[in-house]
Amino acid sequence: MSLLLAEELTLLCLDDETGQALLPHDAVAEAVASALVFELTLRGTLKRSGKRLERDTMVTIRDDLLSDVAERVDGLSVDDAIQTLSRPGTLEALLHRLASVGALTDPDVWAPGHHRPSGPRTDASARARVEEILVHDGEPTQREAVLVSLLEQLGLTIRVLPHADQAQVRARAAEVAGSARPLRNRPATTTPGSLAGHLLDLVLAPGRWLR
Repeated sequence: MSLLLAEELTLLCLDDETGQALLPHDAVAEAVASALVFELTLRGTLKRSGKRLERDTMVTIRDDLLSDVAERVDGLSVDDAIQTLSRPGTLEALLHRLASVGALTDPDVWAPGHHRPSGPRTDASARARVEEILVHDGEPTQREAVLVSLLEQLGLTIRVLPHADQAQVRARAAEVAGSARPLRNRPATTTPGSLAGHLLDLVLAPGRWLR
């Protein structure tokens, strides 16, 4: 099953065994909002018009969640778009969607208990690619570099790869994050509001933020 960038990020923000959220709701919600805006810019659905985002109506969106997000942020600045998507509703809709396709047993990942299903894991592919990039020096795509960058910004790279050499993972994650304009020279933090402006360079100059 193909996942959105925001869905991969959400699953990687959960404990590997229990599926409980590793971070506060607001931190995950804002990271997810950033990932959604990035994915829409990468697909060409959102473009810059002055200081605001503009939906390109000529680009077809076949994903209901992305279509709804594009409509909600059309005409907003990047900061306002991410703040809007960070409010209650967007993350909850995404978690319910993950539960509906069997990626989670239930959407309440901040509650005690187990929230991951038994059997094949939906996040296995994303986790394998993160390992390939951070442990085996694989070359990230634009999308993968942002995923790694957001994980690094949230301080989760070590939690995603607990059995890898931590010094190596930290160094490589910093290198990948440093290559992405949205997070260049930004310290890792989980403070709400800290991710809102990090996609601005990407939106203003898409495709030019990797080395």
